[in-house]
Amino acid sequence: MSLKFFGLALLIPLFSTVSFISPTEARQRLIGAGASLPAMLYSRLFSDLRDSGGPKINYQAVGSGFAFKAIIDESVDFAASDYPISLISSNQIKRGLVQIPIVAGNIAIGYNKPNCNLSLTQEQLVQIAMGIIRDWREINCPQGSITWVHRSDASGSTKAFTRSMHSFSKTWTLGSAKTIQWPSGIGAKGTSGVAGRIKKTLGSIGYLSSAYINESIQTAAIENLSGEFIQPTIESGSIALQNLDIENKLAQVNPNPKEKGAYPISTLTWIWVYKSGYGEKLNNIKTALNFLLSKEANKKALTLGFIPLNKHLQDYAITSIKDIGI
Repeated sequence: MSLKFFGLALLIPLFSTVSFISPTEARQRLIGAGASLPAMLYSRLFSDLRDSGGPKINYQAVGSGFAFKAIIDESVDFAASDYPISLISSNQIKRGLVQIPIVAGNIAIGYNKPNCNLSLTQEQLVQIAMGIIRDWREINCPQGSITWVHRSDASGSTKAFTRSMHSFSKTWTLGSAKTIQWPSGIGAKGTSGVAGRIKKTLGSIGYLSSAYINESIQTAAIENLSGEFIQPTIESGSIALQNLDIENKLAQVNPNPKEKGAYPISTLTWIWVYKSGYGEKLNNIKTALNFLLSKEANKKALTLGFIPLNKHLQDYAITSIKDIGI
């Protein structure tokens, strides 16, 4: 099945609920796909935008790996990912690329182990993920086998998580990528899939967006470079991102922040758009992006557990929208 056909097949259920779409509306409707980490937020915001008379947007949370293929194939109007595209990779996009940071999030270490108040050093977390630490008693919890839960699909969250693991310890030898050959554990598709697997599996632990944490999943405090054990909160994530740099308008740097109070595994989530070729959709794509970066959207992000951009990144993002042309 071709990527374009697959993308259209995903969208058929959404269109089937609409009794009639005018030709003009169909031409101007925006289609996006990609990261599952911000999907909860995007779903709410795109609904709010539609209800306020703005453009209609269909977004499919199919993972950051699909996002890259879709943006190259031009089967979407925009794509979303938890990592930026490198300069070399961006050259594959014929219509040019503009990468815009939208919001940030913590990658929490969620677990399901009663009577366990978990605090992990960076080395311990690396060894759990690599399958070196296999029993809960090795990390001061009641005895029992550890089940590592990871993403089974190509994921920007996996790339962000493994980038931090590489920075945490020389013990880490699995690389940093959207997909990893995990030596042990069970895979789940999407952030919601990981959350569901941890919830159902006693003795499990894995990585996922803190926005998907609820009362049925505990979160570990993770050691930062200052030697503090920090929970993933809005405040600790904001501290981690306060000195984040953007290199050459493409790359984010800070996989292990040194600031006191910083949660050590945080990431930006991006939207990729074309630099040209939107035609009559140009106004809609810019309207959508400006709304995602608005004060209203930032307030909604906070209520859902996401971290709004700091002023430096916000200004950078809004300025980047001006690079999008017809």
